[in-house]
Amino acid sequence: METTRFAFLKSARGFFLAEAGAAGLLLLAVFLGWSWGSGIWSASDWQRPTAYGDLVRSDVLQHLAFIKAARDGHFVPFASKTVPELGAPGVANWNDWPIAEEVPIALMGVAARAVGLFAALNAFLLAGHLLAALVFYGVARVSEVTRLWAWVGGVAYGLAPFLFAQSPHHPLVQWCWHVPLFLLAWGWVATEPGVRPGGRRFWAGIGIGALAGGMMVYYAAIFALLVLAGAVIGWLRARNAANLVSAAAMVGATALTFAAMNLDTWMFQAQHGANPGALVRPYQWVEVYGMGVVNWFVPLPEHAWDWFRALAERHGRNRVLADEGSYFGLVGLAALVLLVGVAVRALVRRDPQGVPIGAWQILGIGVVFVPGGLNALAGVAGFTLLRTGCRYSVVVLAIALLFAAQWMSRRRLRGWWAAGIAGGLTVLVLLDQVPRSPTDAARQEIAAEVASDRDYVAALESALPKGAAVFLIPAMEFPEAPLPGMSPSENFRSYLHSSSLRFSFGNNKGRGAEDWQKELTTMSLPGVLAELRRRGFSAVSINRAGFEDGAEGLLAALAAQGWTRRIESPRKDLVAVLPPGV
Repeated sequence: METTRFAFLKSARGFFLAEAGAAGLLLLAVFLGWSWGSGIWSASDWQRPTAYGDLVRSDVLQHLAFIKAARDGHFVPFASKTVPELGAPGVANWNDWPIAEEVPIALMGVAARAVGLFAALNAFLLAGHLLAALVFYGVARVSEVTRLWAWVGGVAYGLAPFLFAQSPHHPLVQWCWHVPLFLLAWGWVATEPGVRPGGRRFWAGIGIGALAGGMMVYYAAIFALLVLAGAVIGWLRARNAANLVSAAAMVGATALTFAAMNLDTWMFQAQHGANPGALVRPYQWVEVYGMGVVNWFVPLPEHAWDWFRALAERHGRNRVLADEGSYFGLVGLAALVLLVGVAVRALVRRDPQGVPIGAWQILGIGVVFVPGGLNALAGVAGFTLLRTGCRYSVVVLAIALLFAAQWMSRRRLRGWWAAGIAGGLTVLVLLDQVPRSPTDAARQEIAAEVASDRDYVAALESALPKGAAVFLIPAMEFPEAPLPGMSPSENFRSYLHSSSLRFSFGNNKGRGAEDWQKELTTMSLPGVLAELRRRGFSAVSINRAGFEDGAEGLLAALAAQGWTRRIESPRKDLVAVLPPGV
């Protein structure tokens, strides 16, 4: 008995060490790939965002503002969210904009206290890649995939082009590391023996559902949709009513977590009335950002290979619909082709049972989210929350990669053959999916933009008393209300670097609190300046990008009114003007 027990413990220890070693190498490979593609190696690199003044990736400023608010204690999960440094002369209210990802934002805020604003965002994005690889690896191992092919799949998913494409402007979309867990729950409810209420699968599914509800709503929605669809299919096959109960419980866990994350918004609106103007989702974006299958095959503009970049640029010039980085990579495409081939072969043989469940899942996702699909039909009826269907490409990728890893595991390749094929696929992932590293010039440009704003705000804080209010020109609504030449989050730039000033931008639109700013456009300049002084503003800050003449006419008019004291950013794009006597 003791000998058997010793042998078991020795075997278990060897298994654990092998898994830990594989996981460690996986994380190292993904870390190096991310560092290369992001251009982050040194301590100074970590303190610089990978995008800043980019109009295409302008949402990075908004998310940095969220992180700063969380760092300063103004963005707390489950609680009311007001930011005293924004919305001057009042206080910015963010309770009208439903945000389910409150915990990830709060975690970034905690990290920002320790390492700084930009390093916290970079660490969050890196964690998205590492967790995606590790979770895929774990799901694959649970799904009877050998260690070798689980490792290859982990690299391919952890370095998915979609993750790079969402960085750094959509960090909450980039956090799709939990998506492979969905595949477990979807498979459990759709196949025998199903999920027994109270069993291990049941509680694991509840946990996955709860996790989904506290993350990006797109992923929560697809989890719930395919859990229910899979359970219905399973019930039709075996009439297992208990399985339906389990699936409903999983979706219920998702709904409860989602409700908890949005309780502050709902309570605020129950007290103050609905505010449909805060979050506007026009129907046309449901069509424009539908899940275009062609985009799975088109590389990203940042691809490392010249020919692939040229293909991406040509497609970008000619396409009508938009995309957010749906390219699968060559390995992902091979996995998809394999899955489709197996499914078609089964159908040709009139063997519907032989069609992989992943094929049905992908078909279901496509029917709902392609342009003109069921999601568009829901949009016609007024439901436009899930406007960016192209984001579900990463879900399709996870399904295809897991199927391919299972298929390869069943081939029972051994020795040098298996190692050679796996090694070749890994190299292909690194060469194909990791974007070219940013040039020194590009990194220096971002660093100069950040330093210019930092120095500008420091000079402004030196000139004004603590707590002084600054009116931002052009005035903009928040959120998602761009102006010509300016991104919708442009006016957050000064806030990101300030420790003692208040700014007029940042309150949720829709309740009329900022209507007085619109009324300024009907007043003479002396009247505008008098109104700003009456409301307690100590300076105006002008973004030259919002004016065709670079704001030279406005600056001259201000000088004629005695507002001659200027503070200009090193890059000359921002200029503050102070009234006489300040």
